[in-house]
Amino acid sequence: MLNKSFSCRKIFIMLVKNSYYSNIIGMSEYYNFPCFNLTCLTNAKIKHYVGLMQQKYILYWQHTMQNSAKLKFFKTFKNDYTPSSYLGLTSKLSERKELLTFRIGNHKLRIETGRYDQIPRANRLCPICACNQIEDESHFLICCNKYSILRNKFYKKNRTYHSEF
Repeated sequence: MLNKSFSCRKIFIMLVKNSYYSNIIGMSEYYNFPCFNLTCLTNAKIKHYVGLMQQKYILYWQHTMQNSAKLKFFKTFKNDYTPSSYLGLTSKLSERKELLTFRIGNHKLRIETGRYDQIPRANRLCPICACNQIEDESHFLICCNKYSILRNKFYKKNRTYHSEF
């Protein structure tokens, strides 16, 4: 009787597009779970399915990292799917957000803002100095003499959390 009740409920729920059951079935199809049957899930099978989902996501993440021009600076420091060490530099959420947004390219440097205006990468030059270099994260952190005051503040602040910075 329980199986019949479940089958009726399954048919009804499948008609509703955003139901729990339809989402589970959709995930099983997307991830190509072998022999997926919702009626006989065990903890071991759930762990197995979660592992398959993690593996597929890591492959997706690696593919995205290899093929994204926007993540060029991020790839300089990040090449594996593990928590980043900079997350331990500070416990202050606002400072963690600053580091993260800079690292993923969510800032106002010309390398990023030029993308919005569809300016070719080679023409996204630093408007602050006359060095004729692309204003990117490396230029900001290392080269630009006009950013030295801001850069020194940044370095000093980060040295308090990590002496080798």
